[in-house]
Parts: sequence; structure tokens; C-alpha cells
Amino acid sequence: LMSGERGAKLDKAMREVQSLRDRLDAMERDAAEAGSSKSQLEEAERQRQREEALLELQQRLADVDRAQENLQSEKAKIEGLVGLLDEEKEKFKQQRLIVIAIAFALVVVLNKIFLHQ
Repeated sequence: LMSGERGAKLDKAMREVQSLRDRLDAMERDAAEAGSSKSQLEEAERQRQREEALLELQQRLADVDRAQENLQSEKAKIEGLVGLLDEEKEKFKQQRLIVIAIAFALVVVLNKIFLHQ
């Protein structure tokens, strides 16, 4: 469940990043279309907005990177647990064979004891 939740968070963050990229692209297109007829003040405001959008985009990308690292860490933990489970499964199989062998030997011994009395 943790991986699913983190995967959902990663997907959400990636969608937000794409939305921010789209906003940034639109702002850059608007700035290109604005031409020289806009005042210096309007251009400065657009530049400030672009910088804010870029900063927000960088923060979202950092969030995505952290989410990916967390997912990789969780995946490594799960793989480790699966490995331990496989080892325990093998040990169980070996111990089961030992118990069967002991039970068989006990039956043989008991048969000799009771049949030869």
C-alpha cells in the first residue's frame, strides 16, 4: 500500500510539474507575442512571474526526485524481504525433510522393538 500511495503522490507531483511547465510555456509565448508595445513595468512583472514559475517548477522536480528515491528505497526493502522469505522457505523445507526422516527412523526402531519382543 505504501508503494501505491507513494506512486500516486509521484503521479500527482509529475502532473503538477507538467502543469507548471505548461504555464511557463504559455507565459513565455505571451511574452514573445507582447512585443515592444508593452511598458517596461509590464515586462518586469512577466519576468518576475516567469521566475516564480521556474522556481516552483524546480521545487516540484525536486519533490518528484525525492518521491522516486523513496519508491526505489521501498522497492529495495521489499526485495530484501522477499529474499529473506525465500531463505526461510528453504530452511522450512529442509527442516520438514529432517522431521520426516526422524519420524521414519522412529517407526523403524519402534517396529523392531515391538516386533522382536
